[in-house]
Amino acid sequence: MTPSANKPKPIIFSERGTTRHFLFNPPAIAPDNGDSPFAENGSIEAMQQAFPEIYCGDEFLRYAVEQMQNVSCFGSMIIRTDGVVNTGNSGDHDNTLCILGVSRVVDELCRMENGTWGPVEADSLGCFFPGKNDADTLQLAEDIQGRVDGLANGSVSIGVASHPTGNYKKEEIFGNAGKALTHAFFFGANSAVLFDAVSLNISGDELYQKGDVSGAIEELKTALKLDPGNVNVLNSLGVCYGVKGALEEALEAFRDATRFDSQEVMSLYNAGYVHSMLNQTEDALKYYQKAEATGEDVFEVIFQLGKLYLDIGDLDAAKTYLEKAVCLQPDSWIPYLHLGECCEALHMTDEAVTHYETTIKKNPTDACAMSALGVLYNEKAENPEISTLFCEKAVEISPENGLFQFRLGKVYFGQDQSEKALSAFNKAMDLGYPAESELATVREHLLENGAGS
Repeated sequence: MTPSANKPKPIIFSERGTTRHFLFNPPAIAPDNGDSPFAENGSIEAMQQAFPEIYCGDEFLRYAVEQMQNVSCFGSMIIRTDGVVNTGNSGDHDNTLCILGVSRVVDELCRMENGTWGPVEADSLGCFFPGKNDADTLQLAEDIQGRVDGLANGSVSIGVASHPTGNYKKEEIFGNAGKALTHAFFFGANSAVLFDAVSLNISGDELYQKGDVSGAIEELKTALKLDPGNVNVLNSLGVCYGVKGALEEALEAFRDATRFDSQEVMSLYNAGYVHSMLNQTEDALKYYQKAEATGEDVFEVIFQLGKLYLDIGDLDAAKTYLEKAVCLQPDSWIPYLHLGECCEALHMTDEAVTHYETTIKKNPTDACAMSALGVLYNEKAENPEISTLFCEKAVEISPENGLFQFRLGKVYFGQDQSEKALSAFNKAMDLGYPAESELATVREHLLENGAGS
């Protein structure tokens, strides 16, 4: 049966570029629910009744692997129903009708093509076709989708993999078909995808999100064996190395990506970010500027340029970029913080106060803004109680920060609380922040007034 005229023909996808990574975002650990992918239920029981000779679940996979050992070339696929149009019956009943309809299509095709099939999940079927290569198996996938298209209550997505592929063992090919099926989901219902480097990139993403960064690295390294110039894979690999703290390896991956695509903003940015982490300022600036030159107004690029110019003392350039960063992400607190620091260095006190206040509104626990704002309030002789409160709160949040202790000491001393100032300056010194001059001044003041030591 051919696809109906009023529905688009299934598209076979083997394209690159389905995943993107920016920065070194830590993985969001996903719980493992422990469910078996081959759980028995009503749909599988119905298929066993309709096709009593078929193997199911793990038994089918074992049988298929045995058959693979006798052939040098074969194709495999995992077929999953995309969901059904409800017919007014219960959802489980509709699902069973759908998978049974798909099963009849697959069974007929397998009989014609010397294939073997079996249910591997309640909504999924596995197929094995001896003597079929990539192109053959993709054509069979399209045939199946065309036949299923004639059914009234559903469509299917298909992941395709064949042997030989790279260094994969025969028994690993069905797993590759499953990874290709996950890849297919990126394109919506009624899609078919051939296993490739992007499939492995997506698989690596899943491992990364589960917290298995080492596993993700191995998956991505395998992807590069299939497609050495895949920029997204290289960028993903660099991100994984960055998360593990292997900065030189991360930098190598990002540099490789930029060599294959000099306009790839993610890899350019990430290479700059690694150079920043390695305190290689000139190299970081070079890559950030290249990322900006791509013409994409990316917040991370603009913000890091502003921050870097602030660090090297080019305050006018820093202000320009940080103001642009604020425009790009007005809900983010961090560009306001650094814009406050920049304005403070430019002696634009009112503007600095405004930006620090905005930082605290957006992030009420930001110790940097609290400490700086407390000092500025104190210098302006406004709100002395709030000035002290902000500096004390900053120290409470980050007691290990010598600068915050130093600032608190200055506020105490400015408010004639010399004993407290002495304690704060001593703590600043203990934390490695230079406060010798201030300590001497406080001690001299205490001696003149007959107190302290």
